[in-house]
Amino acid sequence: MGFADSYLGQLRALIGDRLVLMPGARIVIECADGRILLQKRTDFGLWGLPGGNAEEGEGLEAVVIREILEETGLIVSNVEPFGFGCDPRYETFQFPNGDRAQFFALMFYTRSFEGEA
Repeated sequence: MGFADSYLGQLRALIGDRLVLMPGARIVIECADGRILLQKRTDFGLWGLPGGNAEEGEGLEAVVIREILEETGLIVSNVEPFGFGCDPRYETFQFPNGDRAQFFALMFYTRSFEGEA
C-alpha cells in the first residue's frame, strides 16, 4: 500500500500538517547471537526499532507483524508485548515535509523470525 492510500495519507489530505496522534507498534527482535535488529529511518537518518502505524481496523499485534514484513522482509512470530512508548518529549516529531505527529507505540519482543536479519 502506498502512503496516499494509507489511513495517515488520507487523513493528511484532509488536515494538512496539523499534529496527528498515531497509534502503532515497534519490536525488539533479538537474534540468536544476542544482537538486536535496528533500522535506519530514511526521513531523519536515525537508527531505531522497526515498527509502524496502525491502519483502520487493525490490532497492534497485526501492525507489528505487517510492518516488519514490509520494512525488513522478516516474518516474526511469538511476539510478546512488554512496554509502551508515549512520552511526547521523545515521541513527537516534525517531518522534513512539515507534517507533525505524536506516536503511541506498544513495544513487542521476539526471538522468533524467518528470514535473514
